[in-house]
Amino acid sequence: MLWAFVATWYRVPGHYGYPGRNTYQAILTTNGLYSFVLFTYYQLEWADGRWGGYPQVGFNAGDQINYFTLDLSFSPDVIKIVNMSNIGVPGQYVFHTTGNISNVECETNGGFLSTPTRGSLYGGYELRLHGICFNETSYQVEIDGQLLTDCQLYAPLYIICIMPMVFGGTIQIRLFANNDSHPIAGTDFVTFVPEDNAEILLSNYAELTQLTEANNDNDEFTMRFRSNAITNKYLFQISVYDYAAQQDENNGTLYNPIKLHVELGLTNLNLSYIGNITIRYDSIIPTIGEPENRVHSLGITFDVVSAAQSTR
Repeated sequence: MLWAFVATWYRVPGHYGYPGRNTYQAILTTNGLYSFVLFTYYQLEWADGRWGGYPQVGFNAGDQINYFTLDLSFSPDVIKIVNMSNIGVPGQYVFHTTGNISNVECETNGGFLSTPTRGSLYGGYELRLHGICFNETSYQVEIDGQLLTDCQLYAPLYIICIMPMVFGGTIQIRLFANNDSHPIAGTDFVTFVPEDNAEILLSNYAELTQLTEANNDNDEFTMRFRSNAITNKYLFQISVYDYAAQQDENNGTLYNPIKLHVELGLTNLNLSYIGNITIRYDSIIPTIGEPENRVHSLGITFDVVSAAQSTR
């Protein structure tokens, strides 16, 4: 997006003291090549105008050429557009306004694509799949061999999924239609380990990054937090990611890789206030049924949840 103009009408009252309120928004935007208009109708409780008629819903350049009128305009049913859409999201409309005005349509020139095209191997972020027309009734998305169950289809434009935890490197995203066993499309996705800035938060950062089984005889490890502008101002969520594999004792080859996102309930934390946290290894790594030759690599992330509340 190169430029956008946003106008919001918030709880606009009706005429003649009518108690209803209307809330809606219009966005004009361009990426430098194409222009779009986005409408969001959040709440429409009245429609009749002071002149006694009902409004036109859409847009008009004023030249009697470039205009678009939505269905139900000029009728008392116009308030029902809060439950309608041209992109599958109630109350939302998107129009392509470069040249001839039309409903936004799926683009097929670039083929099956993902946005973003690269991201953290820990996952947890939104992934938008697009570039082809999604005209089937159902789709299945497979990422790095994992079949996802929480994707949402917004036919015919795109599919939104939550990126799962994966192994690093370039992985494959594959698309299946109507439970067919053969993929109809695929694209590559590059994963990476997020940039490490934990030394800003941890006073014993160097000690923790050098922990191995060989130099750590304890059953636990402790994270000690700094007191600074960041740890004071924000609340954090701490997540643990366990990458494990069995290691051949003869040549060191790793096999049977597994991965697990471990939730320890560590959220909404003021790191400066709590000072330190001790985590037992057995709360992350199972102690029963664990092969003796399995090795683990732990990744820990600190995500900002919100700004801390002032104590004044």
